[in-house]
Amino acid sequence: MQYVKYVFVGLFVVGLIFGLLLRSEAYTSEAFAALAGSVLSLVFEYFPWVAGDYSKLGDGQKRLVMGALIFLGVGGAFALSCTVVIVAFSCTFSGILDALYVFVFAVAMNQGTYRLARKSSE
Repeated sequence: MQYVKYVFVGLFVVGLIFGLLLRSEAYTSEAFAALAGSVLSLVFEYFPWVAGDYSKLGDGQKRLVMGALIFLGVGGAFALSCTVVIVAFSCTFSGILDALYVFVFAVAMNQGTYRLARKSSE
């Protein structure tokens, strides 16, 4: 059940960031990746509603949860781009490569933010 909560929180954060970037007309896939990866890490580390359960997971499980959430966000943006609901990626092979690049960049930003901002266990 805790994973369902993680999915809802993750998709909310990714959707909020995407919406804010589109609203400000400053959307780039790199900005989306950087903000989504970083904010997801901070939310799961510091927001009490999810941090309590999330902190009980092992390091490998934490990385898996974050990777899955980022994959859902980027994959969802690509799928919605192909259905012309949003314009984030082109629905071509080049768009798939762009989405893969954004996924890797978002995971790197996520893990970097996690290492810098995590609470000490002392």
